[in-house]
Amino acid sequence: MRDERHMENFLSLVHLVGIISLLGTSCEGTSNLLMGGKTMDWEAAAEEQLSQSLKEVPIMFRAMAKNAIRSAAENAARQRGATAVAPEDVIRGYIVTTPGPQKSGLRKTMEKLGIDTGPYEGLLP
Repeated sequence: MRDERHMENFLSLVHLVGIISLLGTSCEGTSNLLMGGKTMDWEAAAEEQLSQSLKEVPIMFRAMAKNAIRSAAENAARQRGATAVAPEDVIRGYIVTTPGPQKSGLRKTMEKLGIDTGPYEGLLP
């Protein structure tokens, strides 16, 4: 049992490193990401969108996904010159951090969550 837990932790770490690489996060951003911190303000609706989106992530990956989505959402907000993260930024973060094999089901998941996929067509498979 202990070996299984170690293997699960190792695989989670490998997955997280892959997400960080995908995001191109700097060392400073990575430190903040690993600590689960926020680097900018979040609208209440964005926090709610994050909570709703995380319900679609398997429980063993939620903490890791939360940090990755949060970082990607903040990057999306910065790219549009915003001072706070909006729900649209969270959705973009959710899309870009979804692992390749799960991307094929994203459109269906977004529709289930009541998200209009139109604005995100360029990011969806």
